[in-house]
Amino acid sequence: MRTKRTTRLAIYAALLSGALVASGVTAASAEERDPVADAIAQAPLNAQVINDQHESASVDLSTGEGALVAENAHHQEASISYDLDSGPSLTLTAQDSRSSNGADTTAQVLSDGSARLLTVFTDADSNLVSKYATEIPEGWAAQKRSDGGYDIVPGPVLRDALGKHGLSGEFVLATIDAPWAVDANGAEVATSFELVGNQLLQRIKPDANTAFPVTADPRVVGHGYYFSIYYNKSETRSMRDTGAVVGFILAAGAAIAALPGGVAVSAVLYTVGAGAVAAIATVAGNASGEGRCLKLDVPSFIPTSVKC
Repeated sequence: MRTKRTTRLAIYAALLSGALVASGVTAASAEERDPVADAIAQAPLNAQVINDQHESASVDLSTGEGALVAENAHHQEASISYDLDSGPSLTLTAQDSRSSNGADTTAQVLSDGSARLLTVFTDADSNLVSKYATEIPEGWAAQKRSDGGYDIVPGPVLRDALGKHGLSGEFVLATIDAPWAVDANGAEVATSFELVGNQLLQRIKPDANTAFPVTADPRVVGHGYYFSIYYNKSETRSMRDTGAVVGFILAAGAAIAALPGGVAVSAVLYTVGAGAVAAIATVAGNASGEGRCLKLDVPSFIPTSVKC
């Protein structure tokens, strides 16, 4: 004979089962929830992700100079790369996927023109580390920023050569954004990057209040090249002629292309069109007549008359 207590428990169980069915969730499916998939779905900027956890994807940059690629292979082997049309690329590849501390990594492309490797740590550990093999184009170097991220900029040889050819400005191929990590409650977790040789390490430091899983990522943003070329008075005077304009630009491109890492910059110089050449010659003529010099912004090839 059933007791009142047994009957009451049976009623509670029936009510709970009915609630789960009504919501489309069964007891079995509740137990089968994937904590990694849940963490990925709740990651910052998730609304901008264009591929799912196991898909690869590629998106062309709005500047038309290259593409951002995310590759997800078997067993969650993942990599992201910023590939320029001129050949060089910056690539990050996840290492130690599904390691002993429960790390799981997926590559994602975002609609804002960035790509990231999202790593989820499901097991508590006092010292979590994500390891990424980093391939930086020849002639370029990683320069650490004050926020803990890295800019990929010309190395010493390329930088000096650019200066000798009158090129200056923002030569940032791409940026590895400042590191971040959040726990299951959305609370920030202390984290930092360290570049050791060709390996990027992201160290995550959970504390007693950290709720697992913890999600973290390195995010790559491609910039292309935005710089200016400054010409002296003699060069400006010569560039009143369209032939001289073409000659100066192609000469700079050829000299830079011969340097390690220079082909990417020279490829941008070679995109100058006939309309831009005519406009440059006109501004150079006006600048020369006023005792001023020519400045040329690239890749827009907009000429400006400046003091010199």
